[in-house]
Amino acid sequence: MISDFSSLEFVYLFFWYEGTGDLCASLFLAWTASTDEHSQSGGNIKECLEKVVATMQCVIRRTYENSSKQLGKLSDANQIVFARELMIVSSKHEIENPPKLHEAYLVKIIK
Repeated sequence: MISDFSSLEFVYLFFWYEGTGDLCASLFLAWTASTDEHSQSGGNIKECLEKVVATMQCVIRRTYENSSKQLGKLSDANQIVFARELMIVSSKHEIENPPKLHEAYLVKIIK
């Protein structure tokens, strides 16, 4: 029996933001459905992984850059929480058209 797995190496970003798991799950679901329609081989998990990780890194970087500019100026706790919200709307372009940042590779495991 042969099983296929996809693997992807990327730079870990040491930032924590509420909602990243929800965004990741949503992106994976959306790209899985999208690549299933447009891929010659059906659902292309390798392509999905590349797009999800690229999008997540773009959104997290944008959020970090925005929050690091604002956090030094804010004193109210509610404003600080708001400044750490994921910049999803302003990342619309990267969500719809993720850049090719990393290459996933296929791993075949023979059992």
